[in-house]
Amino acid sequence: MQIETPTLNKMQSVKNQSQALGEFLEWLQSEKHFSFGTYHKHDDDCYDDYEEKNTCGYYVVYLNPVRIDIEVLLAEYFDIDLNAVEREKRAILKSLRND
Repeated sequence: MQIETPTLNKMQSVKNQSQALGEFLEWLQSEKHFSFGTYHKHDDDCYDDYEEKNTCGYYVVYLNPVRIDIEVLLAEYFDIDLNAVEREKRAILKSLRND
């Protein structure tokens, strides 16, 4: 029985690019001590009842560190659904067990 694996095929086709980008991101974090972050954006919870005083304690220019999962980030970049990858892997394993 032939198992369709379009997501795994796509993942394989970008393997070299993904590997290079992943190594670069890892190098930035481990060797250069770079951190990724997003700027704080005020919302309704950041102000008092009169919406006059900033109660969150952050300025708009405050950069919040963000912990990134490189695998998840690369999957998003290459438009690869990691849940579909897992389903396809399980289908392959199931097929191998039934043979």
